[in-house]
Amino acid sequence: MADARTVTVNVLERIRIMAVELRPPELDYLGLVAAMEKYIINFNNQNSLNVEFTPPLEKLNMSNNTAVSLYRILQESMTNIVMHANAHNVYIMIKKVDSSIYMQIQDDGQGMGENAVEIARGKNRLGLFGMQERAELLDGVLNIDSTPGNGTRITVILPIGSEEC
Repeated sequence: MADARTVTVNVLERIRIMAVELRPPELDYLGLVAAMEKYIINFNNQNSLNVEFTPPLEKLNMSNNTAVSLYRILQESMTNIVMHANAHNVYIMIKKVDSSIYMQIQDDGQGMGENAVEIARGKNRLGLFGMQERAELLDGVLNIDSTPGNGTRITVILPIGSEEC
């Protein structure tokens, strides 16, 4: 009985950590940029990548759905870079352009071939497809520009939305 309790406590703690990672409290209290900065600092401490982040020059007001989607796209991109890209440097930039939020994540890794999203989806690796779907659900666009040997650039453009974040 004691072993079952220990296993349950450990599983619940892991679920709690995953939930916080999926939607960190900083998104609600400090906004998207602060949440991204904290994520990037923690990411740098755990991985051997040089990550440069260029925050926006102005405060970003956007819907909560937009903020969560941008944050999750950042997380998935960084996970993919560590797992697949063999990159040394990552450049992340976010800014407001007219009535949209523009985010770009670029690495100097090995790049991907054509139809990477479709190939990954066929292998039940849904990260790239999920990022694309998140953008489309918010009437946005996600572009992946990559060629073998030349790194990858992911560009996301999402409408700001009506509610403030």
